[in-house]
Amino acid sequence: LVPQPTAAVYGASKAFLNQLSDAARLELRGRGVHITNLSPGPIDTEFFTVGYAGFRQPPSFLFLPAERVAREGIEGF
Repeated sequence: LVPQPTAAVYGASKAFLNQLSDAARLELRGRGVHITNLSPGPIDTEFFTVGYAGFRQPPSFLFLPAERVAREGIEGF
């Protein structure tokens, strides 16, 4: 959710979805609708290995296992 050189559209899109989720949550408050926004950091997938859009691979210790992200996202919901 911070500016990302060489990834301006990606960073802006992630920030937009965060703001959209917050606004929708406030607009729908009290109507029984729940908004969930899962925005993890680097996840251990092939995203970085395919050389997508010039991203550089972060240090491996920053990666979260995909299964953990999915499990915690579902449990959090």
